[in-house]
Amino acid sequence: MKRGFFLKLARSNISKNRRFFLPRILSEAGLLCVFYIVFTLRADERILQLRGGQYIEVFMSIGVAVMMLLSVILLFYINSFLMKQRKREFGVYNILGLEKRHICRVLFHETALCSLASVVLGLAMGTLFYKLCSLLICQLLNAEIVLGFYFINARSLALSGAFFLVLDVVAYGVNCVTIARMKPVEMLSSANVGEREPKVKWPLLVLGLLALNGCLPTGLILPGAGYVECALAPLLWAVLLVAMAEAARVADGADGTVCGAAFAAMLGLMMLETQLGWFPLAVFPAALAGALMAFLLWDFPPAKLHPGRCGCLYAAGAIGCIPLCIGYAELSIPLALPFWVEGGMVLLQVLFCRWKGRPLFAAAPLHRWLEKRGMSAVNIFYSLCALSVCGLALAVCLARWA
Repeated sequence: MKRGFFLKLARSNISKNRRFFLPRILSEAGLLCVFYIVFTLRADERILQLRGGQYIEVFMSIGVAVMMLLSVILLFYINSFLMKQRKREFGVYNILGLEKRHICRVLFHETALCSLASVVLGLAMGTLFYKLCSLLICQLLNAEIVLGFYFINARSLALSGAFFLVLDVVAYGVNCVTIARMKPVEMLSSANVGEREPKVKWPLLVLGLLALNGCLPTGLILPGAGYVECALAPLLWAVLLVAMAEAARVADGADGTVCGAAFAAMLGLMMLETQLGWFPLAVFPAALAGALMAFLLWDFPPAKLHPGRCGCLYAAGAIGCIPLCIGYAELSIPLALPFWVEGGMVLLQVLFCRWKGRPLFAAAPLHRWLEKRGMSAVNIFYSLCALSVCGLALAVCLARWA
């Protein structure tokens, strides 16, 4: 092969498939940005010397562990999604004469270029936003504010960048193994294979239910009565979490709905956790908001990419479980307002059809009904996002009331 052929081909692939590569680069850069902020806050000597600084160190250590786990999950999910979209392309390369080792070399250059762009952009964003975070902490703790970028730590930059580079190397190895195990015919036909319906794995389900023992709320917050203990409350909350996940899957039919609603919910959770004193856990929704914002660039109507069933379940799980972790499980109900409306319309339609033998609405769920009335996909997206903002406002009121 001519020298530089694989690098040139990799650059051409990134340019032609930028609708896939740009969300991947932005998502990794966003995760690296948040990871760097948390990692640097944990070791900033000036903040540790403040009153209460030792608590910040403990909370940020928890935040680092959370961000590491979240980064592994999201990056490998994005990598899996990207590979699924490009298997047909690799199959064509194989048919045209490129061996699998040559495809892996092209993939190596693509991974290297994307990783370099993500790390540089993520560290630059992290350096800038860390300054904003440090100013906010100094303001909250009534400490002296020092201007300038004195806090730049070469060790933090190196370790943060190295962690994400290691993840990219592992993802590249997984991709090479996947390509080596697949036949050209399987690669060519992969584009025609739809997403499989998730199957119930009973052993994991039993383990999950056992793990939830004692984690779900044992009561409900009722207007005028406050928190009321109820023996059936854990079962009710479990049903609500499952119903929310199914409602999010129903909402995936509208371009951008799931990502837009989840993005608003994550921003709200980040703000609420900060106000309620759960600043370290606010890192999780902040990172998810960054990843969703990058994905929303391509899920906006007309959508080029969709989160799919797994993405919808993950978004709904985050909206349901993050409030559960801080003891405010009731916040998940208003934050998922668009999902409840979408799924609720389908439920009402089915029940009314079985009762009266005719449909209640002209179409269901809500986005189909709006389409039936002549509303464009973009206006539907904005309408459901406005519904998300209303849910966020209700969640803020509920947090103050609780």
